[in-house]
Amino acid sequence: HDALPIYGGYLLAGNYIETGNSYLPTDLSFIKLDANGTIVWIKGWGPYYNGIGINNAIVTNSGKLAFVGNYEGNITNSFTDCIMDVIDENGNVSASGDYGSFYNNNTSLNAISQTSDSGYIMIGSYTNTTTYYNELYLLRTDECGNVIWADDFINCSQSLTGQAVQQTNDGGFILTGVCTSSCYDSGYSNIYLIKTDGGGNMIWSKTYRSDVSLYNAVSLYQNNDGGYLIGGY
Repeated sequence: HDALPIYGGYLLAGNYIETGNSYLPTDLSFIKLDANGTIVWIKGWGPYYNGIGINNAIVTNSGKLAFVGNYEGNITNSFTDCIMDVIDENGNVSASGDYGSFYNNNTSLNAISQTSDSGYIMIGSYTNTTTYYNELYLLRTDECGNVIWADDFINCSQSLTGQAVQQTNDGGFILTGVCTSSCYDSGYSNIYLIKTDGGGNMIWSKTYRSDVSLYNAVSLYQNNDGGYLIGGY
């Protein structure tokens, strides 16, 4: 899923399916390479009940790997739950968070970014149990993965999915993703942009519509001039 320059070489992060298991859950796989591409170590984690997947990974300020993902269901429910882990150069976990399911329903964490205090800001979506649409949510943790606050945003009559988040120069956050544009009666998906303060409270929001195509935002950066750059397709 991701290949990152880290630890003086590279780290490949993805999944594998264990053979000889009729249930075939998907487990996590990490492969450490040196600068020449030679394997240093391989580690696998799991199984996580019905399987686990990595959605996004970053290199932290301290040179470790942080990632967010999801695992499907457990013994008592079939909800999709979300996790965050940080691993060191030897593949050992140095910080971790298992956040279960937001509002007891299917939940995904799609992106992670590090904050100025070495904590993390994560963005994702959960299924609204009333409308069955996806709703955007934001999760703020300390450097150990402990939750500081969580907030959700429901400003659309259809699905709203969180795809990217970054801390801004003023200590707040900027987030983007996709809103199904049927909420604007155009029949296409649109990109939204939301600015919050440091506590996750919305300051303003914008929507960028298309009447001729589908929009999908997958990355977001703040420019030196204070504006924003959204990447997608």
